[in-house]
Amino acid sequence: MIDRHDAAFLGSVAGVRSAGMNRRIWTFDVQRWVKGDLGPTVEVATAASGSSCGFELRHGEEAAIFLTLERDTVEGGLCSTLDADAVRAHLDPRRVREGTATTVVAGGEGAGAHLWLFDDRGRLVGSGDDPRGDWLMDFSVCPGGKRAVELWERTVVIRDLATQRRLRVLRVPADVGRVWCRDAKAMAVLVARQDHSTGGWRSIARLDQLDRSLVSGDFVEVEVVGKYLLATVGIDNTRLRRLSLGTDEDALLHQAADDSGAELTVPPGIEGFAASPAGDRVAFEVTRYPEAGQPSSEVFVRDISGGALLTTAPLRSEGSAVQWLDDQRLLFTSYGDPPVVLDAGDLDPLAELPAEAGWATVAGADGALLGMDGPRLSAVDPATGSVSVLATVPTQFAGWVERLPQPLRVVPPPRSRAAASMTTSADPSAGSNTPKAIGPEHRRSRDAVAQTLAKPPGLGTRRSNEGREAPALLVLSLGAAGLLAAMGFGARRVRRSRRRPA
Repeated sequence: MIDRHDAAFLGSVAGVRSAGMNRRIWTFDVQRWVKGDLGPTVEVATAASGSSCGFELRHGEEAAIFLTLERDTVEGGLCSTLDADAVRAHLDPRRVREGTATTVVAGGEGAGAHLWLFDDRGRLVGSGDDPRGDWLMDFSVCPGGKRAVELWERTVVIRDLATQRRLRVLRVPADVGRVWCRDAKAMAVLVARQDHSTGGWRSIARLDQLDRSLVSGDFVEVEVVGKYLLATVGIDNTRLRRLSLGTDEDALLHQAADDSGAELTVPPGIEGFAASPAGDRVAFEVTRYPEAGQPSSEVFVRDISGGALLTTAPLRSEGSAVQWLDDQRLLFTSYGDPPVVLDAGDLDPLAELPAEAGWATVAGADGALLGMDGPRLSAVDPATGSVSVLATVPTQFAGWVERLPQPLRVVPPPRSRAAASMTTSADPSAGSNTPKAIGPEHRRSRDAVAQTLAKPPGLGTRRSNEGREAPALLVLSLGAAGLLAAMGFGARRVRRSRRRPA
């Protein structure tokens, strides 16, 4: 984000006024310039509503704002805003220390980095920068946890996690949309190729043999598990199939059905299946919408290799997904009800989490459950429901949180150019509110910025809607209008929602 914007600062809201035609002018007191320098206060033009990426901030609230210089105005908004504390931490040269990583967070577009490695106490022990300024589309940690495979637009990157160095960079066709790392050295990588006309997946292939499909079909959701591909098929995700990656074997694991005799508003479908960490079981839920009465769900756990139904349980909630916290526990999330931790063996409820803790995705140390709550790596204690923030990251969207299979000793590399360009040092003669950017490409006087403002479009300035803005949904607390604006964005790995009755 820093490279795509003309200026950036940390500051707090001092005031706001109408500018007519659904526009507003926000005044900020600047605490620190990250890129450029427009003085101790700055006026930012933006849309009036959050649904159009206008600010949704309170008086005195702090934020990190990224700006575009547009003719005679300074443009900004909610879609180019980051958490202030996260950016402060990123600017701190002491933020990364040697240590042992147990959790990896990846994704998003923010203040230069896209990959963060944390220890069990939430201390940052390593981070990786993306010089491309692009979106991370998929991410897969390799067996053993020492390497990872990243999918960017038309590019696959093999990265060493201990040093955060890129080992290999490979160009791929535009229809490659998923990646799976299959060995410790990332020599065997599988990819899924997308059918852009339907939005589904049409084939699975090796990265080094893209023209030779291992499996082909018309799939809605796909996941590679061991020697199999698990895939849902049908317009309403009605069937879950298991296909062998080495033979022509194709087996039906589950057919969504309803034997209650009730009239349904939509056919029952398989929602959000997930494989266990050991790769031996698959869990999923089927939600039924009767014409009369409340929706209800049923959770299933099946053996992958043999296909046997291991356990099932009905739940009086409109389910949205089931995911594995570890090999012993599942997390069931639903629309309108708090998340529930289930025993994977018999699906008995173990704990009910706070309603706002639906972000929990993996099991951490000491029994805590971890996940990304906006830009915050957070933990919830399933026994007490207490929530704590372990760390913050300077990004608008983090799509992946994973526990490494074993602790990894990390040695942070020298600070990258992208991170250095965001480091500022206070100018003693200018006072605490007017720090001077030390990155040479950002050392711009106020007169130089004024000259940039005077340039017509096409001579170096960007229009306010240029490029792809990241979702603000997970950055700040959005109202209903802001939620509508963010719904069109997100990581490619987010599962496609099944049709719900209006």
